[in-house]
Amino acid sequence: MPKCRSAAVPELRTAALPNSRSAQVPKCRGTEVPKRAEGRAPGSRFRGASSRHSNGRDRLRTRTREEDGVVDARVRWDRGNWLVWAQFALFLLLLLPGDPLWSATWITVLAALLVAAGLGVAVAGFAVLGRDLVVWVAPKPDAPLRTDGIYRLTRNPIYLGLMIAAAGWVLWRARIELVVVWLLLCVVLVIKAHVEQRRLLDAFGDDYLAYAERTPLLLFGRGIR
Repeated sequence: MPKCRSAAVPELRTAALPNSRSAQVPKCRGTEVPKRAEGRAPGSRFRGASSRHSNGRDRLRTRTREEDGVVDARVRWDRGNWLVWAQFALFLLLLLPGDPLWSATWITVLAALLVAAGLGVAVAGFAVLGRDLVVWVAPKPDAPLRTDGIYRLTRNPIYLGLMIAAAGWVLWRARIELVVVWLLLCVVLVIKAHVEQRRLLDAFGDDYLAYAERTPLLLFGRGIR
């Protein structure tokens, strides 16, 4: 019998379907989604900027405190501040014990009036200055120039009041050595007032110059001398 040749069955090639895994999807340019950095929250960039601003404010506050400390140190170590210690020492010397050398009713009444008047003038000066009061010869940094109240009559009501009150105290104590101490105290306070007016002129310029031209240093002496 004749041999039958087997017919070659043509191989069927499977066409790649669009949804097949082997199908390659063309990439579109410009559509790639940027990758998010690992470990960073969406708002971390804003928190970082806020932190930098906060650090800047902290450094500014620190620098301001340091500058204020430098200014305070300069005020405290002014060469004219020896007058502060001198006045305190003289006030303490007014407390020296001893029997009075003279005594009379009218002297006691006059002494009481002087003490009351002097303390009233000094307290009026304290009330106007308030927290801006300093014992040093230079004014407190950033303090305004005070020209109201008792300061319309004198540029140094506290010193004037202390000298008047100390005079009444010495008159009542009736001691020669205390009279000498009072005179020295007046000299120190007058010198201190002259030194302070120079510091105030440096701090306030023409405003203090105009104020000095119309207001005496103590009871007399207008202008800068």
